[in-house]
Amino acid sequence: MQIIQRVKIWTEEEDNYIINNYLNMTDEEMGIILNRSTSAVKNERLKLNLKRPGKKQTKHKRYEPLSFDKIKQMFEDRGYILLSSEDEYKT
Repeated sequence: MQIIQRVKIWTEEEDNYIINNYLNMTDEEMGIILNRSTSAVKNERLKLNLKRPGKKQTKHKRYEPLSFDKIKQMFEDRGYILLSSEDEYKT
């Protein structure tokens, strides 16, 4: 048994729609109108080299060790009780 996937080719009209609307509409909204999935629209938009301004791509954030006070505050903010002491944290 052979499974055949149907691939819907992007038309020039669909590409033009994305080009004209990607700054004002989300990929999801365009997908609804074009009858395509959100990921299909995103992939086609990126293939057309259309990137939305405003979102900077950052590399990994620098690791910063957390102080005992910061950890204690995080626990308290979530309603937990930290059972260790600062002396146990340092070792």
